[in-house]
Amino acid sequence: GKRQDIIYDEVWDFLGDEYTGALISEQYRTARKYGARIWCISQLVTDFLDNPNVDAIRENAYLKIFLQMKSPDQCELLSGYGLNQNEINITKKLALHSEFFVKLANTSFVGTLSPSKLDMEICSTDKDSIERYSDSINCPETLWKEVQSHAS
Repeated sequence: GKRQDIIYDEVWDFLGDEYTGALISEQYRTARKYGARIWCISQLVTDFLDNPNVDAIRENAYLKIFLQMKSPDQCELLSGYGLNQNEINITKKLALHSEFFVKLANTSFVGTLSPSKLDMEICSTDKDSIERYSDSINCPETLWKEVQSHAS
């Protein structure tokens, strides 16, 4: 059958609720047999450590992706996700906005993104960028023209 992705952005809000936290935890245990993949996205590593509903998430998530942390102390918390000390040390050196650390069951690696100036501006929360591209973002045809003009 068709694969389905279920994506929870800012998942900390859901995990904090007794019922939705338990539901997400159960989905992590059973999603594969229904052809589904679960993605939980949050900005803080502690969101998946300080909650009784998240053990199943950490134990059943085959793929874990980490961006640069605000402090080396936060990186040390990654042992709770199955990272060894060498992997934790690598996460401490990730470049802001361009590198990410991927942990799979038996391997790990650093990935690199090379966003264009347009990518950076469109994905920015900077007030000037938002104002500059607000018409483009709200109108797909205008956005496509903007992308084409930067591509050449």
